[in-house]
Amino acid sequence: MSRKTALVTGACGMIGSHIVDYLVDEKKMFVVALDPAPPFWISRHILNDDAVYIHGSSFDAAQVNKIRREFDVDVIFDIGALLGSEECMPRLDTAITMTTLGARNIAELALDSGAKVFYILTEFSTELYRDFTDGYTITKNAAADVYREYKKQNPDLDLCFARVHHVFSPRQKLLPVRKLLPTAIAYAVTGSKFKIFGEATANKRVDYIHGEDAAKVIVECTLNEVWLETPLFDIGGCDENFLSVKEVVESVIDVVGDGSYEIIEDFRKQPATSTKATNNWKEYIQTFEMKKFKNELPNVVDAFLDRYSLEDFKLAVKVFEDRLRWGV
Repeated sequence: MSRKTALVTGACGMIGSHIVDYLVDEKKMFVVALDPAPPFWISRHILNDDAVYIHGSSFDAAQVNKIRREFDVDVIFDIGALLGSEECMPRLDTAITMTTLGARNIAELALDSGAKVFYILTEFSTELYRDFTDGYTITKNAAADVYREYKKQNPDLDLCFARVHHVFSPRQKLLPVRKLLPTAIAYAVTGSKFKIFGEATANKRVDYIHGEDAAKVIVECTLNEVWLETPLFDIGGCDENFLSVKEVVESVIDVVGDGSYEIIEDFRKQPATSTKATNNWKEYIQTFEMKKFKNELPNVVDAFLDRYSLEDFKLAVKVFEDRLRWGV
């Protein structure tokens, strides 16, 4: 039997790189890794001839057509995305255009090659609920709609969606996306006072899942054709990983050994409080022990201290303070 091939867009990012690891190490597949970023996390696979790195993105039709000509792709994990909500909003028209073009190009490749497609949604991105205040979610919804239209016109298209809740790992980035965990680490390392937007935000429970666990669920559900019975499956953490924003910040301060926080007036419109992920993937995969946030947090902090300088952490704090100052 010939070795199967997977295409992973966004392969050099946090979730994408863990998917590459799992595909190569556990599923013994060959990976075509597509990403505009350098192959930082996937270099060992490239050196071992387990993956090929292509500098580019799914937004480029010529690049995707080149992949179609050179590789016999069996499954596609479309993980690539633009930056966070604050980064997308000022250029929302461009962000939507690029994301929907990417979905079109991948859908065309899948139809031509007969490949299965997995597409990652956000916690606030479903057909029943749309969050129009979050630029990142808007772009994800737009791309998902393109995939759904392709599916309507081409019923044989194997398409799988999953909502993935807050993913963390030592591979998480400090900037440019301003996520809670990296920003909290930056504040603690610099001994600064972290600011939380109001009591509602402070007590909002956030469902965390480690990158390795997210990758396993994504790969196994996709390869096992879960979408035949569950068009949308929900990937969340275990009970111990369902934490409030305040608990996350307090845990970081405890691990770093410095820092503090304060709750300030909430002047922004906040999305609805998270509800616990249903984890309906457990019906299809043998339940495994998921990594606990508080157990893994020291490893994440150590990785940040190794990778970033004090000036990098100070810059992250400044970016967050500017966000507060201008109310974005």
